[in-house]
Amino acid sequence: SLPVLQTGAQPFHLELTGERDYFLTHTHLPVQFTSFIECLDALRKSRETLMGEGYLAASIDSMQWNDTMARASVFVGPVFTWGVLRNGNIPAMVLQQTGTDTKHYFQHPLKAGDVQRLFEKIIRYYENHGYPFASLQLDSARFEQHHLYARLQLDRGKRCTIDTIILNEESHTARSFLLPYLGLKQGMLYDESLMKLIRRKIAALNFLQESAPWKVEF
Repeated sequence: SLPVLQTGAQPFHLELTGERDYFLTHTHLPVQFTSFIECLDALRKSRETLMGEGYLAASIDSMQWNDTMARASVFVGPVFTWGVLRNGNIPAMVLQQTGTDTKHYFQHPLKAGDVQRLFEKIIRYYENHGYPFASLQLDSARFEQHHLYARLQLDRGKRCTIDTIILNEESHTARSFLLPYLGLKQGMLYDESLMKLIRRKIAALNFLQESAPWKVEF
């Protein structure tokens, strides 16, 4: 469940284990953030950057967090030359709704950029459909003549709904107007695309201002 729009942000710290120095050198990832959401987004982008450079086995695992900090184990791994990438357990419906051409992506040679775009599309779909912690991993990997053959394995993670929406008590704007305007309602599936629009939508109102950055708690 997700309480949303609670004010009062505080500094958020990230601690990394595993291939920490190697990971930071390649991604230039900061370790101080304003919120868990900002930290999570930065980690995702760092992994995407590594994948775009050919580190296709890069991963962020064993993530734990509280109100002020998060810990994660990171792995960079080697640069790969692709042979064949196969579909593991991604539902056909998701492939269709994300416009994924299986004839292009699976059972054909792929470049690192192709894999990165594929990961982004699938992960974004799940982030916007109730699974903000969804991840894709490479499974059953093997080398043949310096080419990597592997299968995509999806982990949807925890299914999240918006449990409680907290508005600033000083706001005189009626919930009946603001929540529909933001596209939010209690009980709905978490949708990251809506969360990213909150600040822009509030800024478009000449009678309302943010008193503090909005925040999501998991």
